[in-house]
Amino acid sequence: MAAAIAGTQVLPETKAALENVANLCAGLGHEIVPYTPSFSGQEFLDKILLYWAAGAADFAQQASAFSGKPVGPDIVEPWTLGLTNMFMARKGEMDATVAWLKGFESQYDSGFTDQGIDVLLTPVTGSPAVKLSEQAPTVSYDTLYNRVVTFASFTAPMNVSGAASMSVPLSWPPSGLPIGSMFSGKRGDDQLLFELALELEAARPWADRLPGVVAS
Repeated sequence: MAAAIAGTQVLPETKAALENVANLCAGLGHEIVPYTPSFSGQEFLDKILLYWAAGAADFAQQASAFSGKPVGPDIVEPWTLGLTNMFMARKGEMDATVAWLKGFESQYDSGFTDQGIDVLLTPVTGSPAVKLSEQAPTVSYDTLYNRVVTFASFTAPMNVSGAASMSVPLSWPPSGLPIGSMFSGKRGDDQLLFELALELEAARPWADRLPGVVAS
């Protein structure tokens, strides 16, 4: 699935890497079929961001209590402040939001049953590895919002559903930093994914692949 569930941007380099990995899997004998999410991507994005915002608001209130200053740009960065403002404007929706997220696993699982698939293939992130400054604390809320939902659009459903999921470094663009392919099943499908990882590593080994700059 190269398209993000909520329609957020997926960069061309990431799309090309995923197509290549899909072809690799097909060459290993796996049947590749299109996947349509069994849930509303826009609704999911709205719920998970509001839940995230609740945590940011709690932190901002703690920072305010510690510093003796009101919640504002003096004590929290733009991203946390923007999420806090979102939560304060919509905190009456939290009970319904938490209930929806608790029921998300069944929505996610139904996509496997209804569409007859065993494993879902997506990118790990909507863009290749970002530069350090692109998500810096000084970036404005609106700009960072767009960057975050592009970068992290694929992993959040797995976090909420509790799905077994793995990132496999199968794509190595000229930048030298791997583009991860994410294979996801349902909760408890860990063995299935480990077996798939073993097959993929044998077909395209990565143990000796290191980016140009590494930390040890």
